[in-house]
Amino acid sequence: GGRDGGGSRAGDEIAGLVGAASLRGGAGYGARAPYSPLGEVGLAALRHSVARQGGEVVSTTRYQSTFQGIEEGARAYAAEHEAAEAIAPIQAVLLADQGQALQSAAAYLAYFDVSPQSTRFFGPGTWNDPGSTKEIALHGGWFAGPDQRLKQAFDSRYEATYGAAPH
Repeated sequence: GGRDGGGSRAGDEIAGLVGAASLRGGAGYGARAPYSPLGEVGLAALRHSVARQGGEVVSTTRYQSTFQGIEEGARAYAAEHEAAEAIAPIQAVLLADQGQALQSAAAYLAYFDVSPQSTRFFGPGTWNDPGSTKEIALHGGWFAGPDQRLKQAFDSRYEATYGAAPH
């Protein structure tokens, strides 16, 4: 487990986000996950948490973390998502990835008409990096992480007290 992007922290984060999403009334979920430890943990946490909340994971795809794998996976997911949406709305889609692969996965979903405006994207705290937070397709998505205003206030107080930024 641990905190290396493939452990129990990610699973706990995803469970918490599913709990928050279920409070908003959604029951249908989708997932895109790479063939990686983070992808395995993400899917397991999603399935377990959604079942506990009485929801259903109605659409999932796995992909290789290559340019071609991400694109092909997004195309396949978009078709599956559209078919599932015809039966019941998908409230949120887990993107269990990080870094450039996450950014590409989100951008390709938007390109293939899985819109972040109609379906909320969410994921673990690995989303909390400057590149991912700048990706337009991830704007409005949910991820586990500190409130940036509170973090900046803490960092300012720390630096004022100790003369250096926290590390």
